Amino acid sequence: MKLSIQKCSNYNPENLEMALERLIQPFGSFSGILKDRRKVLIKPNLLSAKSPEKAVTTHPSIVEWFVRGFQKIGASVYLGDSPPIGIGRIEEYWKKTGMSDVVEKTGAKFLYFEKETSRMHRIASGKLQTDISLLDMAFDKDVLILNLAKLKSHNLTVITGAVKNFFGLVPGLQKPKLHKIFPDSFDFGKLIAQIAQLFPNSFTVIDGITGMDGDGPAGGNPINTCVLLASEHPLAADLAFCKIIGTSPESLPIISESLKLNPHVTLEKIEISGNSLSEVKYSGFNLPKAPLFLKIPKPLFKLVQKLIKPKPRICQSKCIKCRACINICPAHAISLNDSSDTVKLNYSKCIACFCCTEVCPKNAIDIHIGSLLNLLKFLRALLRRY
Repeated sequence: MKLSIQKCSNYNPENLEMALERLIQPFGSFSGILKDRRKVLIKPNLLSAKSPEKAVTTHPSIVEWFVRGFQKIGASVYLGDSPPIGIGRIEEYWKKTGMSDVVEKTGAKFLYFEKETSRMHRIASGKLQTDISLLDMAFDKDVLILNLAKLKSHNLTVITGAVKNFFGLVPGLQKPKLHKIFPDSFDFGKLIAQIAQLFPNSFTVIDGITGMDGDGPAGGNPINTCVLLASEHPLAADLAFCKIIGTSPESLPIISESLKLNPHVTLEKIEISGNSLSEVKYSGFNLPKAPLFLKIPKPLFKLVQKLIKPKPRICQSKCIKCRACINICPAHAISLNDSSDTVKLNYSKCIACFCCTEVCPKNAIDIHIGSLLNLLKFLRALLRRY
């Protein structure tokens, strides 16, 4: 198994193209990645309708480079995602993220997953199980899934990278419903790991030139992580992600569950090309506030959850009453109070999935953590310093 690492400081065409060429060279470039398949489904991270410099989505320059490269060797290229749309239309996502320009320039076919054929699949996580529909095209043996992920933090799963990006193959509003069925972050992590496991016909690239830390995946801080990662296995790329930011993969809901399904995938057994992990290490990556409670034993957590459990908090001065959070909330915990013209959150219903933070166009929802969790955060920062 191979992992390719390339330092790249910006998205300027000359720098980017050179870095991407070096990135995929160990895999035999485009023909080596495509093998004998004839179609490519490019799956970027298009979480929110935000411009590329916000670091919420995969950069369009990377998407365009891969589209053109596969087209040159005769492949039919399709481009699609299924973001959690709270308001507006999918066309707004494509325009603001720069993907509309990519489609217009290259002629790649845009896929709206909600309108494509899907197939049902049974997923079990712990004692919970459910049937979910997944994009049918993704199971086609003649299709390569190019998994173009983004290097970011995540309020529920700590990080979102390669394995998490496969969740976008679940069309429509199933995703928030699945948050309600699997509210525990590790049960949710097992769900995501199992979905990714269904698609061995994939190749992963993580866009980490500009990443995101803090309260991601939509409202965090853009940071210059200056790295590109590529591998035949999404978990290999995510393990490198963890090493670069200095966090333990075993502590992360999705990565730990994926490791259980793929015990053969370890950094020690991976052939690394390009830059070394030490050369691209990023110091000072700020993890999101909310997942600190994952480190607390469950029996203790139940006793002190009011002091510990993080919850979304609405900043009324930023809120534009667009109803995106109301529409996306799987627990129906958010409502608009007509008399006061304010958006209200019912914390007795809230499951802390943070879907509302992902769809808010104005970043008007932040994460509020209890006093005890604030203390833990302070102590962690203190330990890191000394």
